[in-house]
Amino acid sequence: ANSDSWQNFDMLGVDIDLNSPRSGKDTYPEYFYWNTMNADNGFAKKWWERLYGYIFSCNVIIDRADSDKAEWVSEQEKNAVVGEVRFLRAFAYRFLGNMWGNAPIVLKETTAPRFDYQSATQDEIYQKCKEDLWFAGQWMPEIDDQKGGRASNLAARHLLSEILICMKDYEGAIEQATAVINHSSMG
Repeated sequence: ANSDSWQNFDMLGVDIDLNSPRSGKDTYPEYFYWNTMNADNGFAKKWWERLYGYIFSCNVIIDRADSDKAEWVSEQEKNAVVGEVRFLRAFAYRFLGNMWGNAPIVLKETTAPRFDYQSATQDEIYQKCKEDLWFAGQWMPEIDDQKGGRASNLAARHLLSEILICMKDYEGAIEQATAVINHSSMG
């Protein structure tokens, strides 16, 4: 829908508060008052549902990667796919952690209704992101080997540097960011 286009946070990133659409009057719409956002707010609910939809899809792929029905050319191919998926899952969790602080961590495919979700702390979310991104950075293809606009291991290292900043591991963040900046394809 036309009214939906600018509301897609995943296209605008986490700095949507810097976006400037206004209502007919000279006031900001409700979604710019972050302190009033809750589960009843349709804008926030859309983000929450979409992020957990991404996480669900990622968990399906990760959990089924070792299935008898999954056919891989090599262990390296499987780990590259799982690495890319763990990168995408970390992207979603980083957004949840940044926006809400606490949120449930779901690491397995949900195959039946559940009502027992427990919120994890922001630090626990960032730790899970770090684990996923560390794996992703080891297995995702190099930027020059990645085709079709898909993310490379440099994207994983960049996102890992952001997570390490959130975790106050500044030396680790500098190490990851420097590796991206100094990569031969970046010059």
